[in-house]
Amino acid sequence: ASDLGALRGSVVLIPRFGANDTERTLFAAILARKNNRAVELPGGKPERGESAYAAAKREAEEELGVPVDVAVVPLGEFLHIYEGRVWLATAFLGDLQGAHPKGGAEGSATWATREELLGGTYGPVVRRILAAYDARKGGGHG
Repeated sequence: ASDLGALRGSVVLIPRFGANDTERTLFAAILARKNNRAVELPGGKPERGESAYAAAKREAEEELGVPVDVAVVPLGEFLHIYEGRVWLATAFLGDLQGAHPKGGAEGSATWATREELLGGTYGPVVRRILAAYDARKGGGHG
């Protein structure tokens, strides 16, 4: 399958569950300095020769400032257009290893609601990533 010359990116969806209520699940996010502190999922572009998985783990740890456990099997690949360029984002599910996210060079970290993520820089593709997460979860996490 060709990705039609799409630029590649990797993102990590890290849920924090509140009282077994999926409607109140929060997600680890950064307030991106480069985009006026827009709410974004942690992630970025793979370096030369780096797998989507390795990029997702590295970027999430750099941006959140804490160790991240990333599931090897992705939530999916999502084509989207941003600033006139075609991107292929590979989304992974992750967990923070204990600590609260601190943030890094890209911006401070926070726990964000679905609505905050959907209102962020990449809302249209985040909506599809969250739909894939909901379909995968199907009533339980694990």
